[in-house]
Amino acid sequence: MVSDAQVSLTTSPYKENFNNLATAVPTGFSLKKQATASSAGIDTVINSEGAASLWATTTRGFKNCASASGLTSTATGSEQDGSTNRALAVRQSGNFGDPGAAFVFQIANTTNKYQLKLDFLLQSLDAASPRTTTWVVDYGFGNNPSAFTQVTTITPASLQTGNTTFSNTSVRVNFGNALDNKSEKVWIRVWAPQPSSGLGNRTTTAIDDWEIAWDISSSIRPIHDRLNDLVITGNLSSVTSIQMNKVLHEHYVLRVYNNSGLLIWSQEIKRPKTGQTIMLQPMNVPSGLYWLSLYTKEGVQSYPIIK
Repeated sequence: MVSDAQVSLTTSPYKENFNNLATAVPTGFSLKKQATASSAGIDTVINSEGAASLWATTTRGFKNCASASGLTSTATGSEQDGSTNRALAVRQSGNFGDPGAAFVFQIANTTNKYQLKLDFLLQSLDAASPRTTTWVVDYGFGNNPSAFTQVTTITPASLQTGNTTFSNTSVRVNFGNALDNKSEKVWIRVWAPQPSSGLGNRTTTAIDDWEIAWDISSSIRPIHDRLNDLVITGNLSSVTSIQMNKVLHEHYVLRVYNNSGLLIWSQEIKRPKTGQTIMLQPMNVPSGLYWLSLYTKEGVQSYPIIK
């Protein structure tokens, strides 16, 4: 069945493990074909009303498959059918989803939610399939977005399935402030924008263990506010001075992200001292807005930096 109902985020993190696919596609998720960078795509349904499907089955379409977690590439049909750990999958074909297959997640709004982050598993399930499909993550806004913005994943840098591999890859996406405090519907897609490469059949690709986390208040702090944990001077074109103004913990992590959420620098600080200064050397990065994030066991604070 097609699910167009969006999810209302309540308690962070939101989690979906897809283990009830035999009943329905989870609320908030929809399945699309013929997706493009300017169109969400055309609604389609999970095959056979959610009945279990084997990894190597070449019938095109979206499917309820056993998750790669806990199984190997040689798992038998009985082992796959008997697995209670399920994943939302798609088998592309020459006239279905290649390109344009899309797993879509819709959030009602992100009001009073900040610094959204996404973690999920991307699985390549049929090791006998030689073609390679490249996937991307992007987002859009409104009831029917006419434009989507691609996000550079933090890990791994490139999302691929197929190429005669069986894989279960942890994907992490940091949206920075791009999805912060939106009063309208927010769309997040994992989709295939380009035709697969190579010869032969296409693999079965799945997503599993979808998790979105967020902060419940704005983490942006003014650079000049000396009541914060950090005092920052300079910018990424010159030497940046990062002074530990308040030390409340024994372990900190400092990270710099670009405005699309791509990690470009990271440093751990163990047993810091009040007044300690870290010198960040000039970075060979494009001009624009960047974010210096301070991670502690209590959460994260992010500070804007200009290059």
